[in-house]
Amino acid sequence: MAKRKSKKASKNNTIGLGKIIFTLAILTIVVIIGWRIKKNPASDAPYPYKISGQAKTELIDKAKDAQILFIGDRLGAGLDKFIQSFNQAASKNISEPLKIYNMSRDGLGLHRILNELKSLPKLPSLIIYYGSTQEFFETRAHPLQYQDFLFNKKIQDEDILSSVLMAFPDLSRVLYNPYTFYEFDLAAKPNSKVVIGAGPGKIEQMEMIFQIYEWELLELTKYVKENNSKLVLITSPINLDVPPKANCSLSEEGGLQIAINEMIEKLKNGKSKEVYDELKVLKAKHPSHARLLYLFGSTALEIGKTKEAKEALTQAATFDCATWRGSPVFNQIMRKVAAQSGLPLVDFDSQLNAMYGQNVLFFDEVNPQNIYTKAMLTKLGELTIRLLGL
Repeated sequence: MAKRKSKKASKNNTIGLGKIIFTLAILTIVVIIGWRIKKNPASDAPYPYKISGQAKTELIDKAKDAQILFIGDRLGAGLDKFIQSFNQAASKNISEPLKIYNMSRDGLGLHRILNELKSLPKLPSLIIYYGSTQEFFETRAHPLQYQDFLFNKKIQDEDILSSVLMAFPDLSRVLYNPYTFYEFDLAAKPNSKVVIGAGPGKIEQMEMIFQIYEWELLELTKYVKENNSKLVLITSPINLDVPPKANCSLSEEGGLQIAINEMIEKLKNGKSKEVYDELKVLKAKHPSHARLLYLFGSTALEIGKTKEAKEALTQAATFDCATWRGSPVFNQIMRKVAAQSGLPLVDFDSQLNAMYGQNVLFFDEVNPQNIYTKAMLTKLGELTIRLLGL
């Protein structure tokens, strides 16, 4: 009898312990979910930053009545002196010139541009984006966020989960790993106080920014379409004559730098063909060394191998870890998104660099010669007539 009571008591204790463990597990899950909901904003894409506030009232007042709105960074801001020529081309079939406003400003990344658009009470008939040269100006992704970023990207890449998040954005607050977020005030001026240099972690940051840019561009496309507007993308021209300012740390090697210095001395002595052959071998061994790629491209151009030069110089710009200007990667993302979304694309980079080696294409490190920008905008005016049925 005593043994039966003992077994029964033991069984009751086991059941009681099981209930406690189960309850604790449920409470833990609830706490974790609550913590994620508190930390995470609702978002289709797992951005590692938050933006609060609205664009300045003055900016909204100027942009809200425009029929055509230019958006972008320093490249877009540089179009101010050409807007009249564009308007003449776009308005030639109508009695009154179009109302155009250029909202582009120095230092703007696509994260700010997108959220400024969302501040407008309504969108204009046509939006023209010309930027992507200052996406690293204001840091919005850090290597310390990289592992959480990879986890969240896997969720985003799952077709089923991605579709669920599009239908129910609030679920992102539970599914995504929370970051230590960068926080921005939309009305404040962009700043470059936090900079990730070309050392450890830079490649991870570049990977993050390129992916974030694609998400932002897709969101821009979706937002414009949902608000019954049209969007035109313009690729940013890459000045292939400008040498890269920094190698990525993974491509650095002391012995290689010695070899490069020797090649430079040989070039000074007119041994271009010999150096070309030697650099070609080195390039195959070090395919991501920006300065080596630039030297090879410059040497190839010198001996008349223009096509090979362009390829190498484009790669050199791609692997420039100073991230101070536009990148062939951003342009490729634009081409991809435009093709997927059926957007009109003005591939200014391809059009301009098709003349590489024949003319002087740029007047500084970033901006094309005025004659080419003006010609591009005249063609853009003709495209505008077709898009708006003018």
